[in-house]
Amino acid sequence: MIDSNTKAVFSYNDRTIHWISSFPVSINLFDVKGRKAGGSISGTTPEGDFTFPALTSGMYFLRISSPRNSKTIKIQVIENVLFFNLGELGLEESVQIKITRKGYDSQLFYLKNGQANYYYLKHVSTVFADFIQSIPDTSTFNNYEGKPLNDTYNGVTSIKFLYDINARKIYYINSNRYLYHYEFASAVFKYSKGLYAFNREQYTHNPQRIFILGSVNHYLSSDTYTMEFFAADELDCMEIRTVHQKIAETTYFGSSLKFYPNTQSWEACTTVPSIQSEELFKGQDYQSLNPGLAVRDT
Repeated sequence: MIDSNTKAVFSYNDRTIHWISSFPVSINLFDVKGRKAGGSISGTTPEGDFTFPALTSGMYFLRISSPRNSKTIKIQVIENVLFFNLGELGLEESVQIKITRKGYDSQLFYLKNGQANYYYLKHVSTVFADFIQSIPDTSTFNNYEGKPLNDTYNGVTSIKFLYDINARKIYYINSNRYLYHYEFASAVFKYSKGLYAFNREQYTHNPQRIFILGSVNHYLSSDTYTMEFFAADELDCMEIRTVHQKIAETTYFGSSLKFYPNTQSWEACTTVPSIQSEELFKGQDYQSLNPGLAVRDT
């Protein structure tokens, strides 16, 4: 029940919540950052269904509202399987059974009448990994995003990436765990020459260069995704095009990805879809920090 003066009956089956009530019900699903994570039901009809969309692993909150009251239910998702307390929906609490198996999470299940299957999962850490190699949807982007190193403008989120030149593989970095590319390269690739050598080798044309380093930025006001590099990097147009193609192939926004040429020499890279400052920053809120300051892994 979510309203003490009226009646609502909820049932749950196969990722769908069904309700019959004497008042309109609204349902919304949010991620841990308060962003809507899927479909929603507005309070227009006293009976309906809400089906959970496909979700990446993590914590979510389902908010059920009536004209007089509301309730928020915490939902954990592991490998697209939902875990939450059915009793919070006003369903009758039934007998529970605990299933335990070596290498699996111990889990409680409501005992079903008659023959039934109980699905349980191998132990999975809910801590996000150091990196991923594709970004299939907005939820994944939100889980790995951080603030850009140069946060001159409000409303911009960022995921740093590292492109392995020899292996031709891209790594989207957990930007909440690693503030700098150097930290990630040291921890994951065991780069051991130190920060000075890293900056000297990985931003210039030289035989020791093994990485191309940059960021994918999301400008929220225009819903624009850009590929950006440190302005003093010595990348040529062919290298920029190679990385752009790899990002386009491995992200949900690849078809609309723009390269932001933040130095004059890169404006000649006409084979790469690009966006200029006037268009990119139109409508963005400027916050004055250190004008003219360029940031890299120092």
